[in-house]
This record gives sequence, C-alpha cells and structure tokens, in this order.
Amino acid sequence: AGGVFCDTGGTVSNCLITGNAAYNGGGSFGGTIRNCQISNNSAIQFGGGALGGTILDCVICSNTAEYGGGLSSSVAERCMLERNRARSYGGAAFASRLSDCLMVRNSAFAGGATCGGEARFCTISANSADLLAGGSLFDFLENAIVFGNVAPSSSNGIECVFTYSCTAPLPTNDAGNVARDPRFRNVSGSDYRLAPSSPCIDVGINAMRVATSTDLEGTPRILNGRADMGAYEFHFDANVRTLLQGPYRTTLDAMATTPSSNLPFASPYAGDPGAVLRIPSQAVDWVLVQARPGLTNAPTFIRSAFLRSDGAMLSIDGETNLVIEVSPLTTNYLVVSHRNHLSAMTAQPIAFTNPTIHYSFTTGSGQYYGGTNVAVQLEPGIWGMMAGDADGDGRITPVDRSIVTQQLGMTGYLVG
Repeated sequence: AGGVFCDTGGTVSNCLITGNAAYNGGGSFGGTIRNCQISNNSAIQFGGGALGGTILDCVICSNTAEYGGGLSSSVAERCMLERNRARSYGGAAFASRLSDCLMVRNSAFAGGATCGGEARFCTISANSADLLAGGSLFDFLENAIVFGNVAPSSSNGIECVFTYSCTAPLPTNDAGNVARDPRFRNVSGSDYRLAPSSPCIDVGINAMRVATSTDLEGTPRILNGRADMGAYEFHFDANVRTLLQGPYRTTLDAMATTPSSNLPFASPYAGDPGAVLRIPSQAVDWVLVQARPGLTNAPTFIRSAFLRSDGAMLSIDGETNLVIEVSPLTTNYLVVSHRNHLSAMTAQPIAFTNPTIHYSFTTGSGQYYGGTNVAVQLEPGIWGMMAGDADGDGRITPVDRSIVTQQLGMTGYLVG
C-alpha cells in the first residue's frame, strides 16, 4: 500500500492518489475507495493502482504492475480504467470483479484489459496485448462489449465465457451473444456510449440486481424494458419547452412561481405517481410527459416531470435532460399534460434518431397538433398551453367554469 492502507471498514473519498509505489498495491490496499483518481502508481507484483478493496466511481489511469496494472483482487463499480499496464497479465484488472466499467487503452503481455475475473456491463475496447487476448483472458463476461482490441493472437478474448455480450468472433455454445460492430458514438473523441443504431441496445439480460443499479453515467440500468450491453445504458434526452397560460406573466416573460411548499411532493397524475424529497428551484408545477407511436396508440412511455418558470421541462431530479424511454429509430409524438390546461402534442411525430431531442411548443401554434384550437398566444411570438380544462377531459366547457367558480378564494393545490 504505497499510498493508502485501509483497515476493514475504512473509506477514502474524493482524493487524488498518485505517484506512489509498493511491492503490492501501489496506490491503495483494502477498504472502500470512492470518487477518487488513482493514477501513476506502481507495484512490483500485484495491483499497480489498487490491491483488494471496493473501488467505486473512480478514475484509474496510468498505473503499472506485474499483474493487474490498474487493479488486482478488487471489486470495482462504475469506474474508468485507462492506460494502465501489466508486465504479465491484466492490464486494467487481474482477478477482479467489475461492473459498469469502461476499460480503454490498457495493455499487458496477455489479457490487455482483464484476466482471471468477472466483468458485467463493461465496455472493453482499444486495449492491446503483446501476445494474446487484447481484451479479456480467462474471464466470465455478461452484458459486456469486448470489441476493437488488438493482439497478435485472439484480439478480443480467449478462454472466456461470454453471455449476452458483444464480441468477435461470435463465441460458440454461449447464450445471447452478438458479433457485430457495437457502433460507439465517437471513438476518436473517447465517447464509448452507444449510438441509436447500435445492435447492443435492449438485448442484454435483466439480472436481478440490475433493476436497482445505474450505469457508468448514473443512468438507471434498465430502460425501455431490457438492459443494454456495455458500460452505458442507451437513452434519449429530451429538452422540451412549453408554457402554461394560467401562470404566465407578460411582465416577466415567464411563468410565476409559488413557494415550493405550495406544491405536493407526490405527482398528481395517476399515470406516473412519482414522488420527490425536494421541489426543484423555480418549479411552477408538475406536468405529465408521454410518448405515443401514433395518434390513436396508447402511450409507450409516461413520466411525471416539473415545469420551470422559463418553460423548460425538468426531471424529478431537477435536470433539463428528461430521459425518454422509447425504442431507437422509431417515430413518436410527445405529449405534455397539465392538470388544468389542454394537453399539448407535437404537430408531427418526432424521429428518434439523435440521442438528444429538442422541441419547443413556445415558438408558434404550428408546434401543436391542432394549432390555434389548442394553443394560445401569450404575447407576440410566444405561445402556450390553453388554460381552463379543470376536469381534464380535453375540452373547456361550462363544467370547467363551475369548478373554477366553486374554488374561488380557496387555498391549497386545487385544479381551479
């Protein structure tokens, strides 16, 4: 333990562990290492970066050892392992259990990335070996991508058990594997997330622990019903803007907000009754977002969200990138509903071919399916959702007026 020795139960977090050396465990030994950078350490024998312990959400780079340039006999989750070197076996990791990790540009005599361990939901690419197995050697791999590695013999893997993984050539007698290009978004830019056309999307196996886990970016692991292969779970981010007529104020060019204590912590929509511990800053109210493959189709995606005063849609975590779970390369209408406004639906179905979807209902009535029948001009050039549908039946009628009249002067979270 050249840098840190952790007794049982010890934790090191938010630290830079660098430039250390030891016979074993150049950077650290044992304990839990969380949110750290472990770099430029060396070990004569095992674990240039770390030996043993649990390594969480760390960057492990440019470490060296005889076995396990980055890690040896460790458990690692959501880590990036890059440019580590083993003089013998396991450039990134030796005899370790890894999940949701990215391993790129590591090298070794054999097993350029991993050797003698397990890798689940990992992406292993652009690694190299002097002799054999540029990617993995003697490993068990599940929901993994081992592709684009280099070695004189067996570039990607040898003597490995692959299940529901992407590698080439196609393994024999193993279940659920594919041998096609995984189609990373931008390898030259070190972006190993999956493109919408990737054959690795929605073809993994839904293991029990996966339902509560996250990928390398912190995205929930199972989206659209089935897990993906590799370190990243593919998803669409939707940046959507809309305005509500009721709270819109021309003097602000935005919607008025009320104290967050006036908003419930649970969504008022039965379609997705989510709940939060904190209301995001500048939230106006809850809204419900849907994706529909056709005008008469039932929604394939329903999610409660928040609307910010400037019209930006927020996830329940307060992020402007709202995760939309639909199948790639499909077309879908996006629908935004509010408890006392007419719903807004995109004028045309949107092609989900780009990982980020941008759409604004605010720029004109032509952005709405139904045009001026469902949208209202709030001020010149600014359009919003039409207020008054207090009973939520998709029409504004005397019944809605009656609800509003009955609730005048009352306080609370009321549709009127």
